[in-house]
Amino acid sequence: MTEIIRWPLRIWIAIFALNLSIVLAIGVALSDSMIVSLFLGLTILTIYSSIKTTLKIQVTQNLFKVKGAQIERKFIDRIEVLDEAQMRNERGILLNPKAFLALRFWIKTGVKIYLSDDRDPTPYWLISSRKGNLIKDTLRI
Repeated sequence: MTEIIRWPLRIWIAIFALNLSIVLAIGVALSDSMIVSLFLGLTILTIYSSIKTTLKIQVTQNLFKVKGAQIERKFIDRIEVLDEAQMRNERGILLNPKAFLALRFWIKTGVKIYLSDDRDPTPYWLISSRKGNLIKDTLRI
């Protein structure tokens, strides 16, 4: 099972508008070629940021992977699927500073994965996900 979380269209539009306003504000003092260079640079930076913030959640036979982190499935104690209200509380007033976080603000639901590894000080992973029930079913905890 794999879930890939990318920027939604509204974030692309907002960042494109921000880039355009920067180009217009600074561009009045620049030549036409510098304006194009600035716009291209901001566009490349935006695409790079989008790629770096893409969240990939993957469940394999032995591992649970989120972005660059991974844990063996045998160390997963239990999974809680969180709705919008529960997720808001978990990433707010109930957040444990020792928890591993893979959050994306545009995703309102997620999963809380409790760990049972005595050597790991991380109590749980809090992950944004649209497919929380599928993750829980795939891990079969």
